[in-house]
Amino acid sequence: MNTINKSICRKRTGSCGYDFCYQEVGHNGRCFSSFGRKMEYLVQEALKFAGRKVVSATEEEDKRDGVDWWIECSPEELLMVLEKRGYVAVQFTVNREATYSNKGCNAMDNGVMIVWVSDVDLKMWEKATNDDARKALALKITDCFLNAIDSSINIMRHLPGVKLRQPPNDFRFREETADVRQVNIVQPA
Repeated sequence: MNTINKSICRKRTGSCGYDFCYQEVGHNGRCFSSFGRKMEYLVQEALKFAGRKVVSATEEEDKRDGVDWWIECSPEELLMVLEKRGYVAVQFTVNREATYSNKGCNAMDNGVMIVWVSDVDLKMWEKATNDDARKALALKITDCFLNAIDSSINIMRHLPGVKLRQPPNDFRFREETADVRQVNIVQPA
């Protein structure tokens, strides 16, 4: 039997006893405890690159309600959902089927918008070095969120009992978004 031995980084990534880096030794970049955590990080980076404000959820929000992060949306984007500019709770997945399975239903029941982004796009984002390619991929990833907003609006029109969750503590959002890296995307002349 032919087996390949891989050396795993196993650097501690969190406070839990099982939070260790899953990637091979010698990987470039940050350590992540799972593939999903790495994909979450890449989506947040792409959204920040596209000029969106993103705030990570607390561990309690993640475990209790399945909130991965909060994203700021304008009233135009959430015309029928929020009365004012605000943050919307987002649960992210790279599994398209999860959006309409129990995971997606539970998310909407908790007032959390579930968003699918292709892991292929995220891997391309991670490897892209050209700013134009990164800009195009960031806009494609942002479109996934805009499509999810449209879907959420349609669901709420047909199911009036479903409402999107509002952030619990506005002070935390003002504090964290002050540190968001703003990247100006220059349009070619």
